[in-house]
Amino acid sequence: MTINGGASPGGSTLTVPGANPLAFGGSLIVTNVGGSLAAGQTFTLFTAQSYSRAFTNFSLPTLPPGLIWLTNNLPVNAPSPSIPTG
Repeated sequence: MTINGGASPGGSTLTVPGANPLAFGGSLIVTNVGGSLAAGQTFTLFTAQSYSRAFTNFSLPTLPPGLIWLTNNLPVNAPSPSIPTG
């Protein structure tokens, strides 16, 4: 999948039509095709009626220093750059 840190909306979206579920699995590979990534950006990569399972691995673009990827909000939002807390 691709994201674009400099665009809004900022990425490709896989849409599953109708009431069909989307089952995650394997690796989620995301590439930033342009623009800078910053804290607070979100990217919608998936749209489906329901979701199941989980990715086993993430390959995500490198972030600027001080930021980490939040992946705990899948499937609602794609991984998003964030400033770590605590």
